[in-house]
Amino acid sequence: MNFFKQSILITIQGLIFPVLVTMISAVGEGKSGEENSFIKSFASNVLNFITNHWLLLVIIFFLSLVALLIRLRIRSIRRFRDNSIIPIAISRGGRYIKAGYFEHSSVLWLVTYPTPWDPTDLKNPNPDEYEIDLIPFCPHCEVELEEEKRFLSGYKWSCINCSFKKISDFDRSIMSDRVEKIFRSLARKNKAKVRKI
Repeated sequence: MNFFKQSILITIQGLIFPVLVTMISAVGEGKSGEENSFIKSFASNVLNFITNHWLLLVIIFFLSLVALLIRLRIRSIRRFRDNSIIPIAISRGGRYIKAGYFEHSSVLWLVTYPTPWDPTDLKNPNPDEYEIDLIPFCPHCEVELEEEKRFLSGYKWSCINCSFKKISDFDRSIMSDRVEKIFRSLARKNKAKVRKI
C-alpha cells in the first residue's frame, strides 16, 4: 500500500467517528421512549467528549500520521540496504591497472583503466577508458568508506579506521558516475591529477 492510500485511510478513520455520532443522533430522533433517550444520551456524551477534547483528537491524528511517515521511511531504508548490490565491471582484457586516487567531493576515488592489448600503450591510455571505482575511499587513511542511507535524505559515508564522515546527496553509484565524467574530461585536457597508491 503506497503512502497516498495510507494517508487517505488515516483521514477516513479520523472522520468516521464524528459521522457515526451524527448518524446515531439522527436515528435517535426517530425513536421514542427509553431507546430514544439512551441513544440521545449516548450521542450527547460522545459529542461532549469531541467538543471538550478536540485538541487531543487532532494530536492523536497527527501523531498517527507521523508514525506512518516514519514507518514508510524505515521501510524504504531497509529496501535500499537489501538492494544495494555492487555491479561487477568487466574490461576487455579482464584486468585493470590502478592509476591512483583522484580527489573529488572531499573523498578519494580509485582511478583504473583496462589492460591494453598492446604492451607499448601502457603509459598513455585513452582518456575515455579511465574508470572510477564504485567505492569511495577515506582521504586520510585510504580505507574504503561505508555507505549508509540517512533517515531524512542523502547518504552518509564513514571510515571504519578513523573518524572521517562525509554527507552526500547522492549514493556512491551516482557519484562515481559523475566523478568518472569529470576525471575523463580533465584527462582529455591533461589536467587530471592522481595521488599515487
